Amino acid sequence: MTAFTLDDIRAYAEEKYADVTITLPDAERESGEFKVVMLNPLRLGKEARDEVSRLQAVLDKNKDADEEDDVDQEAVLREVLGTVCERPIQGEKLNAALSDLTMVAAVFDKYTKGTSAGEA
Repeated sequence: MTAFTLDDIRAYAEEKYADVTITLPDAERESGEFKVVMLNPLRLGKEARDEVSRLQAVLDKNKDADEEDDVDQEAVLREVLGTVCERPIQGEKLNAALSDLTMVAAVFDKYTKGTSAGEA
């Protein structure tokens, strides 16, 4: 029989369902850094998970459509990034730091790859 402690389970969950952290420069802080924590989808509250699912459906629908200009992909991706951040200020600072769609898409890609092991 295999035995586990609660700490073992917690460590396993932390590893398998890890969050994604991005460090932004912040001259106003003594450390010079601002940490943005993007939560694994399983760690989001129900309302936030539902919103991410809705936004993902918008992206999927747009991807399948012939007319790609129906949806502002950058705006939707930014909304997803803001939704998955641990605190709203993190989403605001992250989105402010991302200068264009390529940067937004790169962060979104890092987030989805970093949390894919734990997706529901």
